[in-house]
Amino acid sequence: MTDGRNYYSLHSFLKDKFGEEVYRISIDAGFTCPNRDGTKGTNGCIFCSEGSRPDYVNPSLSISGQIERGKLLIGKKYGVRKFIAYFQAYSNTYAKPDELYPVFKTACAAEGICGIAIGTRPDCVDREKIDMLGRLSESTFVIAEYGAQSMKDATLEKIKRGHLSSDTARAVLMTVESGRIHTAAHLIFGLPGETREDMLESVSVLAGLGINGFKFHHLYVEKGTAIEEYYKNDELKLMERDEYIELLLGLMPEIPPGIVIHRLFGECRRDRLVAPLWTLEKQKNLALFERLMKERGIRQGSRL
Repeated sequence: MTDGRNYYSLHSFLKDKFGEEVYRISIDAGFTCPNRDGTKGTNGCIFCSEGSRPDYVNPSLSISGQIERGKLLIGKKYGVRKFIAYFQAYSNTYAKPDELYPVFKTACAAEGICGIAIGTRPDCVDREKIDMLGRLSESTFVIAEYGAQSMKDATLEKIKRGHLSSDTARAVLMTVESGRIHTAAHLIFGLPGETREDMLESVSVLAGLGINGFKFHHLYVEKGTAIEEYYKNDELKLMERDEYIELLLGLMPEIPPGIVIHRLFGECRRDRLVAPLWTLEKQKNLALFERLMKERGIRQGSRL
């Protein structure tokens, strides 16, 4: 926690590892998702619109072209020289290993790239793909980021996720046991029907599996998603800012201090967001959370 925060942030972790600040460059490599191509579904999860990617990402460019564009924009903005190539949009292991390897290898070879992060679904990996990522990790830092969303099967069914909590457990264990890959899980808090205890249990289960990092965010509603109709019909209650922050404050002491907190608040483009509007105030949200942590003397892992 070298950056003065009371939790182990991704910023601090990367600075500890590489000796200087490191920022991610998002990439859209053109992959799809089994929940969109008809294998498990065609419309995606109820909260999904068009896959996660920042405005600066231009998927018509090559991988190298996207990296160069990201380096130019992010390097200039933050004054950094090292970057993580972040394969973010959709499911980035949804192809055969011999198709994936050259894509990832291209990113690893770009100047200034010190690692890659691969966002994917837990049902889109197998032993062969983990072995392939392990080979990459021999020469670069590799993050495998799994969209778990919840460890409650009833919730996963409600959000039409198309996989089970057992798929997540299998993927996480297989990746952690490789001993080479930084394994992270993404959880959404405030999903339909989930209680505070359900959310805390998802964190506890994944921590028990040996996860290296967490990425959290609250449920928000984007235009054009199935969940937008639930919201318009008053069938969905979204978390208020204070409610979500209190959840995080209660959660932090239960997370082992060596687990890296990759993210605490989600982001959505202003023109895509339906609700809650406080989603747009990420820096304000983060500042409030960190201030309350210090005022209350809360530290990650303090109850362990």
